Amino acid sequence: MIERFPMADANAALDHMRQGKARFRAVLVA
Repeated sequence: MIERFPMADANAALDHMRQGKARFRAVLVA
C-alpha cells in the first residue's frame, strides 16, 4: 500500500509518518 502526498504537503506527510500513521510507504509526488 502506498500513500501519496503532494510535494506541497511534505510537512503534513512527515507528521503523518512521525505519528506512526503511515502503514507501509509514504511517497511525495511532484
